[in-house]
Parts: sequence; structure tokens; C-alpha cells
Amino acid sequence: MSEFEGELQLLPRSLGISSPQGKDVYEFFLAVKFDPSILGKISNIFGQNKAEILGAHLQLSDDKKRAHAIFYIEMAKATIDVALLVEAFNQDSAVIEATAASRNKIFFEANMFPPTSGGHYRVFIMGSESWVNLVKSFKQKFGSSADSILYSQGVSAGVEMAEGIISRIGSGEDAVPKLANLKSLFKATGLGLLDISGNADSFQLAISESMGARSDVIDNFLVGVVAGTVGRLFSREYVVNDLKHNKKRGGLITFNLNAKRVV
Repeated sequence: MSEFEGELQLLPRSLGISSPQGKDVYEFFLAVKFDPSILGKISNIFGQNKAEILGAHLQLSDDKKRAHAIFYIEMAKATIDVALLVEAFNQDSAVIEATAASRNKIFFEANMFPPTSGGHYRVFIMGSESWVNLVKSFKQKFGSSADSILYSQGVSAGVEMAEGIISRIGSGEDAVPKLANLKSLFKATGLGLLDISGNADSFQLAISESMGARSDVIDNFLVGVVAGTVGRLFSREYVVNDLKHNKKRGGLITFNLNAKRVV
């Protein structure tokens, strides 16, 4: 039995990555024995063979014994073919398995699911244009009621995001770690860059670089996600005020969240 057999039951873990368009592009997936220098070792093999890295991501298993890495590589100027490069990786003692697949016809925002043994999120990744078109078609179909429907669904999604944060840091009174984790998760899931200030009674928010940043419509689903997350984190219900969308400033969305008063 190898040192990697007989471990905990592995569950899916999401890994999203995007890359610029390239020529003769391949997706390399590597399962490796982890050590702090592993990324350097992998990058060195690509570099020695003139294979250009377009995008890369590495995630550790929860026991830190192995890692899963995905690389998008442009092979147009490589001094070795793909099969031999895969073979070179598989002969390395730090590599458990290496595979490669052509991505020449794909301009991608892609996702994959390497295994892990913890309770991690699985993330669905949609291209920004597809999302904007979905929101626009939804508004065309449902008219004025579309905004409230999108907002309501966003609130539900936001509550789930908050549960993920609470499961890791608890539900204490300190707002600083809650807001720090919210901003980090918001960015990591590709929703955009979130700036938030204020206190549990009233927050001022700004969302930039969102999927709908170039759109001429407000993404009410996104606003709902924020309201739902903040509401669950601080155990309050909030009302959105002063919602504005500035297309000239990169689709900047600004608004306030004011806690409802208990009568």
C-alpha cells in the first residue's frame, strides 16, 4: 500500500481558473507530493522546455500530504512535445500523476474538482458575458418584478455564503473577521471586489469589477447576495438604500444597508 492509499474519504473541492487566450494551449493536471518548493519545481520543468505558463493554481489536501495543481500552458514555442513533457513529470519523484489535455479551441473560464477530505464548497463558474445576458433576459421577461426576484434569490445565496464563514470563524460579536472573510470570499468566488464600512446598524458598500461591470443594468442578484450575507452574519434584516450604478466608473455599484428597527 502506498503512503497515499487508505486515506480519508475524499470530497470534491472546487478550483476555478481563468487564462488569456493562447496558441497551442494545453491543460496540465498534476497530483503531487507536497513540499513548499513544489510550485518552483513544476515551473522549472515548464521553463526548461520553453513551455509558457498562462495560468496556474495549486490547492493542498487537508492533511497537507499532497497537492493538486492545474496549469494552462502555451506550447507554441516549446522545445518538447506534450507527451514527452507529461512523461518528464511522471518520472519526477515528487509527482504522483500528470496528465494533459488540449484546450486549443477553448477560450476559457474553466473549473475542475480536485479531491479533498474537508467540507469545502463546490463552485459553479459562469463567464461574465453569459451572466450579464442571463440577467438582461430575465429582466426582459419579468419586467419590473425581475429586480425583486433576483434580489430575493441573491439573499438566499448570501445566507449560504454566511454559513460558510460562520462555520470557520464562529458567530462572535467581533465584526472585523466577519467583514474580512466576506470581502475575501466575495473576491474568491469571482463576484467582484467588495468595499464595506460601517457597523451592524448601517453599512456603506461598493462593488467594483463585478461580472456585470460592463453592463448597463444593475445586478440586483449581487446586491441581494451582499444583503443576505451581512444579514446572516449580524443576525439582522437590512433594507437597501441609495442604490446607484455608475457605468462610467467601471460599473461601480454603491448602496447602503440599514438595519430594520424592531418595533
